Amino acid sequence: MLSCFLRERGRRTGPRPRAVTSGGHLQPDEWWLSELARRLGMPVATLHRGRKVGWVTARKVPVAGGRWALWADADELARLGRLRTHRRGWPDEPYPQELTTPKNAVCSVD
Repeated sequence: MLSCFLRERGRRTGPRPRAVTSGGHLQPDEWWLSELARRLGMPVATLHRGRKVGWVTARKVPVAGGRWALWADADELARLGRLRTHRRGWPDEPYPQELTTPKNAVCSVD
């Protein structure tokens, strides 16, 4: 929590822990939750909520400190981008199902 606080304020100067940056944790087309949020231009909390409600396919990576790995190939990136920019008319109007249903992937939803 403290490292996130410092990083967001530009105070973290050292490298990320080796357990987080070493290779082999991510499978093809997987992203760390924070990196995918940055790629999509959305808050981490928004993407984390999407993971909780099943709008993205994710798995917890215990070796890397319990971080979340989210699966998104090019089609999923496009779908998540459309979901991010979708405007609803009323607060209780649901999102279209094609925007909230992830395509099957190689990792499991936790």
